[in-house]
This record gives sequence, C-alpha cells and structure tokens, in this order.
Amino acid sequence: MTTTYLLTELKRSYRNPRYLLFTIGMPLVLFLVIGNAFDQQVGGVSGQTWYMINMGLFGATGAVLGIGARIAVERDAGWNRQLRLTPLPPLGYVLAKVATGMLVALPALLLVDLAGRLTGQVHLSAEQWALVVGLGWLAVLPMAVVGVGIGYLARGDSAQAVNGGLIMLLSMFGGLWFPIDDAPTWLQTVAHAMPTYWITLITRAPLAHVWPSPGGWLVLGVWALVAARVAARRYDRDDLRAAA
Repeated sequence: MTTTYLLTELKRSYRNPRYLLFTIGMPLVLFLVIGNAFDQQVGGVSGQTWYMINMGLFGATGAVLGIGARIAVERDAGWNRQLRLTPLPPLGYVLAKVATGMLVALPALLLVDLAGRLTGQVHLSAEQWALVVGLGWLAVLPMAVVGVGIGYLARGDSAQAVNGGLIMLLSMFGGLWFPIDDAPTWLQTVAHAMPTYWITLITRAPLAHVWPSPGGWLVLGVWALVAARVAARRYDRDDLRAAA
C-alpha cells in the first residue's frame, strides 16, 4: 500500500508544472545566467563549482520542503482522514511523503550538475561528480523532515506562503545565493544556525576537504528533531479530532 501511494505521489509531482518551473527550471537558469560571474575561488572550490552546487541544492531544498504544502492541503481537504480508513499505515504515509520529496529533489541536482559539466564551467573527476551528487542528495534529507513539520503546522491556505518564505530565508541567510564567509560577523552567526549552510559544506567536502564541525551536525539534527516533534504532536491532535 505504501509503495502504491508513493508511486501515485511521484506521478502527481512530476506532472506538476510548478515543480518543473521553480524546482528545476529556476535553479538551472540561474546557474546558466549567473554562474560565470563567480570567477574566483569560493569556499575552497572554483566560483562556478560553488554556484553550481548551491543552485542544485536550492532546487533540491525547494523540492523537499514542498512536501509540507501538499500535506497541509490534504489535511485541510480531509484527505488524511480518508487515508486513515485505508490499509496505509500512518508511518507509511509520512515515509512516502519524505521519499517523494527526495526523489523529486534528485532531478534538480542532476540537471544543474549536468549543466555545469556540459557548459565546461566545472571540471571534476567521475568520482568527484558521484560524491557531489550523492552527498548533496543525502544532505537535504533533514530538510525533508522539516517539510513534513511544515505540513502539520501550517494550514492549506497558508502553506505555500510559509514554504516559499522559508525557502527564501534559508537561501538568503544560509549562503545559497551569495558567499557568507566574507560577510559581516552577525550574518555569519545567523548563517551558522541555518541548515542550508551546513548542507552546502557537506556537498563541497569531497572537493574542499572541509567537513562540518560537530556544531554543524548538531544544527542539522536540531532542525530535523524539532520538525519531527511538531509533526508528531500535530498528527496526534488530528487523530483525536478524527476520533471525536
């Protein structure tokens, strides 16, 4: 039942024009248009490589956070209540949503990285390409948990705004759009509290040979744990309402 639901969700996502435009199209266009502007080393890698990684993660982050908007809409429409009457287990529903977000995020990473390879702006070995894509994909997993938390916290009519606002916040202050390391001290402090800062560091690690500090891993864990806690409490509340 979980597998069937997952396949249905994937078909819905891949047929969604907004997914194609914002999750895949926008990061790809931004890389092709602006990538050449970064002609110096950033974060221990070439500017083009840094921007390629960041734009891929920008699209992937948007994809996994998009889980939240779908969950919120389904809750408001009463679809979750109907699913409780089917053999689909609650954990299966959540796991299917997370898996959908992760599988939808993968094309965003692959296409931006492919653009970097085909345009000749980024030169990596086969092993480095595999590590950059693989680590980037795994690194956004905590954000998929955050997406589930948003889905159980927001309402259907506000989920898109909350989702879009969070993506902008994480991108701007997490260093996806511009280098943070040379920014004012206060901005660096804010960036270090953003999961996106550490996600980009993980993805660049095979090239720059710099991994997140223990505090960076802690930031990712806290974001995921808080979101999971919020989702669990809101799910229990929905369950009580359905029983009543």
